[in-house]
Amino acid sequence: MNKILYIGAGLHTEIINHFKDVKEFVFIDSQPRTEYGHRYYYKPFYRDIYDKLINKLENDNFKLYDKIQLTNNFEEINKPHLESTKLCFKNNKDIKLNYYISTSLPHDYYDNELLQNEIKECNTLLISGYYPHYIFTYDIKKPFHLILYSDTVYPKTIEDIEEDEQKSVIKYMFKYPQDIKSYTYVDIDTGNKIIFNTYNEFYNYWSINRKN
Repeated sequence: MNKILYIGAGLHTEIINHFKDVKEFVFIDSQPRTEYGHRYYYKPFYRDIYDKLINKLENDNFKLYDKIQLTNNFEEINKPHLESTKLCFKNNKDIKLNYYISTSLPHDYYDNELLQNEIKECNTLLISGYYPHYIFTYDIKKPFHLILYSDTVYPKTIEDIEEDEQKSVIKYMFKYPQDIKSYTYVDIDTGNKIIFNTYNEFYNYWSINRKN
C-alpha cells in the first residue's frame, strides 16, 4: 500500500493514523456541495464542512499549502465551496493528503484529468460506510488492495447487493476478483487490521465480529 484512495471521506481524517507506513492519501467527497453525491446543488443537501475539515486537519498538524479549483459551474449561486476543488495538505512528517471536495462520482470524474491521473498512482481503496461508484476502477492501479472497515455492511454474494448499489465498487469486486490483491479488515474503534487473501475469508471474519 503506497497511496490510499478513500471516497466519501467526509471528516473521517483520523483513519490516516491507522496507516503509519503510508505517505500519500487521496480523499474525495461531494460535500460541501451535497451530502448525497449529486452533481447539482440543492440547499437542503448542502453541508459546509470546509472550516471543520481545515481545523480538524490543522489539529493533526496538517497544513493547507495549495488549493486548485477544478470547475466553474456554480458561480451564480451565493454559497461557498460548491466547485470541485483540490485541497493539498502536508504534515510535519511529510505525509500528503490531497482532498477533492465538492466532487461527485461519476459526474465530476469524466473531465477531471487531474483526479484521473492521481488515481492512476493509487494502489489501495478504502471503504468505510459507503460503496462509491465504480468509475475510478478504470484508472486505479491493478491489482489493488481493498481496505474494508468494520462499520460497513457487506454482502455475502453478488446476489445480495442492493438495487441502488449495482454500479458500485462492491459489485465490481465480485465480478473482477482478479483485480483485488488483498482484503484488509480494519476495526473502526481500534484500527487493528487482519489481512485476507479472499473475500470469503474476510466476510466470514467480519460476519462473526460485525459492529452494525
